[in-house]
Amino acid sequence: MSCRSNAGSSAVTSFARAGSGLGDMQTLSMFHQQGREGASAEAPTPQALQDWQQNFRQQVQADPSIGDGQRQRILNRLDNLGDYTPDGPTFYAWQHMNDTARMGAANQNSLYSSIASATGRSYAEVQAEATNIEHQLRSQPERSTRLDPQAVLERARSLGRHSNNYLPQDQTSLAVYSRLLDEADAAAQASANDMQFQEVESSVIRRVGYNSANSTLEVQFNNGRAYQYQGVSPSIAQWLADPNISAGRLYNREIRGHFPSQEVTPTSVQNRAAGVQAEPNRASETATLATPSLTQAEPPTTRVSAPRCGNCGRFMSASGGHSCQSRARATREEQTAATVAAAAPLAQARAFSEEAQATTEALAAAQPPVVKYGEDMTAFQIAYDGAKLRKERGEPPVPFITENATGGLGARGSGRGFGVEIEFDMSHLGGSEASAARQRIGQELHAAGLTTTPRQEGYHSSTDYTRWRFEQDCTVDGEIISPIMYDTPEDWEKLQKVCEIVQRNGGKATTRTGGHVHVACGNYDHTPKNHNNLLKLVKKNEDLVYRLSANPARGKHRGTRWCSPNQLPARDFTSVDSVRQTYNSHGLGVNFQAVQGSASDHVEFRMYDGSLDPAVIQSQIKLSLGMTEAAFRASDGEVQAANPETLGKHKRDNQAQHGRRRITGEAWEADTASFREFTDTLFSREEDKAQMAALFAVTKWQTA
Repeated sequence: MSCRSNAGSSAVTSFARAGSGLGDMQTLSMFHQQGREGASAEAPTPQALQDWQQNFRQQVQADPSIGDGQRQRILNRLDNLGDYTPDGPTFYAWQHMNDTARMGAANQNSLYSSIASATGRSYAEVQAEATNIEHQLRSQPERSTRLDPQAVLERARSLGRHSNNYLPQDQTSLAVYSRLLDEADAAAQASANDMQFQEVESSVIRRVGYNSANSTLEVQFNNGRAYQYQGVSPSIAQWLADPNISAGRLYNREIRGHFPSQEVTPTSVQNRAAGVQAEPNRASETATLATPSLTQAEPPTTRVSAPRCGNCGRFMSASGGHSCQSRARATREEQTAATVAAAAPLAQARAFSEEAQATTEALAAAQPPVVKYGEDMTAFQIAYDGAKLRKERGEPPVPFITENATGGLGARGSGRGFGVEIEFDMSHLGGSEASAARQRIGQELHAAGLTTTPRQEGYHSSTDYTRWRFEQDCTVDGEIISPIMYDTPEDWEKLQKVCEIVQRNGGKATTRTGGHVHVACGNYDHTPKNHNNLLKLVKKNEDLVYRLSANPARGKHRGTRWCSPNQLPARDFTSVDSVRQTYNSHGLGVNFQAVQGSASDHVEFRMYDGSLDPAVIQSQIKLSLGMTEAAFRASDGEVQAANPETLGKHKRDNQAQHGRRRITGEAWEADTASFREFTDTLFSREEDKAQMAALFAVTKWQTA
């Protein structure tokens, strides 16, 4: 297989490079990765090849990111394909190259962001240095020693914030990554020199160190492995060294997977422990001796538990102080919930018990379908036109519901706790004016009883996930992170209050801001069928999901730099670990970073635009809950994505068939068919479908 030995491969790689922004050699290396991934794929049938050509041509014609001259050159290469029939691996690469290149670019951005965090620099500074290193390398004679891609990618993986499966692997890129990773290691070593270490009474953890200057925690294990975590509060380091607290359990509960991390194990130890995972996993019944069994690190009878909050179950300080804004939990299951943060630090998810599942099924049974949009076009049209009419009157087009908003999907006892991250922008204000506005926001959030401090806290500086938090974020002016929420009037009213405070003080949702929704999926357990179903459900309806993700106030989606559509694998995943490793990235639309087959798992939906309209945010939450639950309900093989509606398909088709003419009649029914079917799949109540129809009415089909 050669990436440029034929017109088809040349057209595919040129288009992928233009859409992703990757360099020429980076794009070619990713083409070869796809060929290796599809090594067992069969050659296409004439019909499959013809369908691909037609679809590819439409994508090229509709893509606004490429100029007319380049577009024509790509189409000319496609026309020159002639009777050529690619082999299976080549055709597989043709089919997946565009998505793969975009994912590679997103993962590279995520890697640079992780390095920026580890070295205390901005993302722009790291990106600029990467460019300089690349120029230096290209001006030097060819290197005689080739870098091992897996060795470099394994080093990158230890940063723990992205998926490396689709990073460019050309030698220049690998050399750039290696140089930047060396700097991250040097920063970690410098931080280690300032560490104040304490021995720990634990059968797994040897000692812990903490650098108060940069809030870095280092954990050293008895097997010689060591890891550093950024942005950790000093209280956690104190708890780890407390002889009255199980260090292994605390590590599992509060640290592992919750903070940006990197391995700092000495090379000599790594060589001895070859094959040990980059970061210790939670213990399971099949844990090997090479991986510390953290759940069983201390026998329960040898420790006296530290004081815990009666509402949220988290550790309190020795004085008993604890800033918990939650009300008393309704059930014992809620009181014993495990905390999960995993890079987006709000998602504490509760164990999904058989009793909770039965509750959800009972609620669903009590809410029989009122109407099916797939069969009743009139019902859909009434809801759609109603939203349009409300907008014309100056009324909120999307309804905001406070009583039983999700029909049981997010209720207490459902096992589907959820949380949101709300970003806002103040770039339209001057520096001093924006600073004063942020101060007011902090004071008002505190006065409303939502946050425990009137100040804007540092990025991910707190591990208290039972309260609202107002934090800094280098990409926007501020980020407000919710606690675990449920479908209750109190939680919806708090969401509404937060949006009101931010808007009143000048905060805006712009193209710089995104909205992230976290949904508990503990009941997915170790069954990859559930994860496969969710991936297929989103991919099948990708064009629709990204339409509904756009901010209605703006109409156009902000773009996919930080929420690239997930690419489906050639075959279904057979393990939860492989799902997490492939889709562990802040650059993807659906992030599985916090999925490992445990009761505290959650999935993060990152494709949403930022919004300060509580009704829009509620709709995003409901959409995320619906997709998560529908994937769980579906049987193995029920969800198929053989012919997905990928991002941009509807707009391409509509422009090709109708131009600028308004779509009516049978064409309108066809254009809305996927939405109506999708809505029927996710929801049974008419009010839920009407809310989605309203969101559909005030958004548009997006370009790829």
